Amino acid sequence: MQWQVSAIGIQAMFSLVSLAVFGRLISQEAFGQFAIINVLMLFIVSFTEFGFGACIVQLKEYNKYHVHFAFYASLVLGFIAFGFMCYFAGWISQFYDHKISLLCIQIIALNLIVKSLGVVSNALMIRRFQFKHLFFSVLISNIIGTLGIGFYLAFNQYEVWALIFALLSVGLIQVILNFFFAPHSVLPVFSGSEAKEVINYGTGLTSVRVISQIGNSIDKLIIGKYYPMAALGLYEQAFKIANLPKVYIARSIDGVLFSIMSRVQDNFIKQRSLYLNSLSLVGLITACFAMTLIFFPKQVISVLLGDRWLEASALLQIFGAYSFSVIYIRFTDTLVRAQNKLWGSTLIKFIFTIIKVALIILFIKTNLIWLAVVATIAYFIHAILMMWYASRIVEITFISIMKALKPILWITLIIVVKNSLLISLNAHVINPFLFLLFSFTLDAAIILWSYMRIPEIYGKDLFHFIHDTASEITLVNKVQKKLDPFMKWSK
Repeated sequence: MQWQVSAIGIQAMFSLVSLAVFGRLISQEAFGQFAIINVLMLFIVSFTEFGFGACIVQLKEYNKYHVHFAFYASLVLGFIAFGFMCYFAGWISQFYDHKISLLCIQIIALNLIVKSLGVVSNALMIRRFQFKHLFFSVLISNIIGTLGIGFYLAFNQYEVWALIFALLSVGLIQVILNFFFAPHSVLPVFSGSEAKEVINYGTGLTSVRVISQIGNSIDKLIIGKYYPMAALGLYEQAFKIANLPKVYIARSIDGVLFSIMSRVQDNFIKQRSLYLNSLSLVGLITACFAMTLIFFPKQVISVLLGDRWLEASALLQIFGAYSFSVIYIRFTDTLVRAQNKLWGSTLIKFIFTIIKVALIILFIKTNLIWLAVVATIAYFIHAILMMWYASRIVEITFISIMKALKPILWITLIIVVKNSLLISLNAHVINPFLFLLFSFTLDAAIILWSYMRIPEIYGKDLFHFIHDTASEITLVNKVQKKLDPFMKWSK
């Protein structure tokens, strides 16, 4: 667990550093261009991966034939997707009135092949809990790709090319390192039964991912068509900051949680406990982040992107509410994948996509603020539907899931009071970085104090889940042992 958290922590650190550096060196228009290209690529990646990697993790038992088929199938689909992207690059560029370079689309399409090469190795590392190796893979690839190639190009004013080559280099280096740490046979030897197993699982997961990707990205594709690329850049960067909990905090637990849930997929009691407690634990952390975005968006923008992005503050404030709901979608997706209940999730994501598209089209002629509002509303509906579906999977009532979120409500209310006091005392007028550091320190102190002195608000199951999870991380476990004499242990 500690290496998984460390690996995601390193990625988060590099992401924050790259946001701060790229935001100050690269134009808003370039970020808008990159947003469109990246959205299109991620959509196609949903097809090329086809759930092959997740299938290797989810299977109770796997053999070389599963691995061989997953590797070659993903590779073939990667090359097909690359050709598809290159072939339609001219049409895409023309659709967006040539605001996006044809060459940019063709170059970034290489990442489709790169990602397909690493699908199986990455899955094997997760299945074998090789998170220590994954940590070093992430660290080395980001040092070379982001700090080296990406920053060099950004400092030399290569604009969108700095973002493209940073993405490509990080992906390629990570694929090479992952294969070194988790090598597998590449002999083209296949078996029909194993191939069928992989395809059956992959079909369901791909349907979920494709619909999900459309739902998550359709607003950016539409905004890129009807608004200037600089406006899309503002929208995308605000959304990216709000998405940090989903991308990094959730992922620090998701890889381990998916592996464990897949092992105990027949034990509903264990599944129920893992799902509810993980939802509550990550929700506690996300609550601090979301309230910071809602109360202090200008300070966050100043630190992460620079003052020339301050006009995105209102967007970030709205997306703070989004960050609070999307975490529940993410962990329900983990449960769905582990239980192989993919078609129900596909239907929910299809409903979400229809709602979001309808709202975006209805409000497209207003402004970015209204588009952010209706997108956030769509995500709230999505979260409620997914949690309802989870209640059906683990055979509990929807009310039980809502009760599991009660600790988050208490902590959120306390943080709202704290943030309101900071505003009333004008503490937010000090240096933005120092202010945010002070605010997050207070948030951590609130959670720690409540954990130590009033553990009853967490409930017995969640309290022990947090304690046991913390024990898996060496550094946190040492701190926890030092706090034991001051703990008011729940009866």
